[in-house]
Amino acid sequence: MMSTLEGVLNRSKPRHDGTDCDCLHGRSTFRLVEAYQVKNRKLWRRYQRHVRSIVDKHKQHGIKPRVIDPPVGDALTRFPQEIQLDLAGNEILLFHGTREFDKAKDIAKEGFDNRIARSGGLYGSGTYFAAQTCKSAQYATINGVTGKASAHLIGTMLVARVAIGDPHYASVPCRNLTRPPTKNVSASASNSAHEIRYDSIIAKPGIPNGQSNGVQAHMEFVTFAPEQAYPEYILRFTEE
Repeated sequence: MMSTLEGVLNRSKPRHDGTDCDCLHGRSTFRLVEAYQVKNRKLWRRYQRHVRSIVDKHKQHGIKPRVIDPPVGDALTRFPQEIQLDLAGNEILLFHGTREFDKAKDIAKEGFDNRIARSGGLYGSGTYFAAQTCKSAQYATINGVTGKASAHLIGTMLVARVAIGDPHYASVPCRNLTRPPTKNVSASASNSAHEIRYDSIIAKPGIPNGQSNGVQAHMEFVTFAPEQAYPEYILRFTEE
């Protein structure tokens, strides 16, 4: 399993069009040091209930979730084959970097919690995930934006199930959000429009991000409910 997980880390570096990412960690070779599978029945049941609630909401209001575009890469969609994802809830596997191993262990015990998320995120005060290893590696050590994980500073990353549901695709930064925006849907009985909240936010590569480089380089996924993601693995790694 260690070699399989290491392969997932390294095969998840390319962009969604298959080209090599030219960011700092996109040129790395990831070496897995430790891997822990999370088995937390309480969190799992809570997560399953939330996935079902998303699916039920969509059925109730006649919502067909928007397709995740561009799609998550093959390394995450094919790993491992025995993980059965709930396609109705747009459930996918994603990465989440954390600067401290102890924080990863807290997530394994208590789950992801956007209430303690860092403020000032480009797309609101939620929990951020990525489909590219190189993006999550930026948050996997205390200096991940400018430096790589090493034997002296081991990186920590989680592989998580995330129920994306019906996502809102951001077109610009939306820093003040504390939950996803709403959209108008038509009630089947009265044909009158009413508002339903999206389930998550997706920032696609290429949109303006208000930063010095001008555009979003990596695809990011943002959730706002603690029960919307379940940690599957904690990975500890170095980079070469």
